[in-house]
Amino acid sequence: MRRPKPRRIAPPDLPAQLETLLLPPERLAPSAELMDVAVSGWDLSGQEVESASFDAVVIDQANFTGLQAPRLRLRDVRISKSDCSNARWTHLNADRVEFVDCRMTGLQSSEAQLSDVRFTRCKADLALFRYAVLHDVRFEESQLVEADFQGADLRGVQFAGCDLTGANLRGAKLEGTDLRGSRLDGLIVNAADLRGALIDGEQTLALAATFADLLGLVVSDT
Repeated sequence: MRRPKPRRIAPPDLPAQLETLLLPPERLAPSAELMDVAVSGWDLSGQEVESASFDAVVIDQANFTGLQAPRLRLRDVRISKSDCSNARWTHLNADRVEFVDCRMTGLQSSEAQLSDVRFTRCKADLALFRYAVLHDVRFEESQLVEADFQGADLRGVQFAGCDLTGANLRGAKLEGTDLRGSRLDGLIVNAADLRGALIDGEQTLALAATFADLLGLVVSDT
């Protein structure tokens, strides 16, 4: 079986210098667009907007908690040290995007389309990525405890040093998905789903209880 080889994830294509937006809008207008700027300390918590588009934007220390933007489009964007907890970005479309040191607990991004996206040191426990399509995506040193990837296309996705304890990968496409070095205790997955995924020897032991349960085995030391 040929496994798709992960390629280098393209970083955001940002201008050498960006204008700093000192007074970002307090509220997003319907179909809001933002481009070629750097923003810090932006507070959009609890707001609702049908769609928004950010292009060539650097965002630092923003508060996006509870932001409902079901059709959010991000292109060439870097978001760092920001809180995206419980945001609802259901049909997120992200291309060449970096999330660094972000809190993303309970983020809802089911049916998202992600390409060339990197999550670094993010806390994304209970995040929802059901039926999302992730191409050339890497999670690094991120907390994904009980995250939900059910039915998602994760082929070739890299999970490096992540905590996937109790994560739901049932029905996900995992051919070429690199899980090596991540914690997989209590993973919710069907045995067939793991076909073609990359795991290490230590993870095989961690998954033994899951496999035994799936096969209906009774493990006894007596």
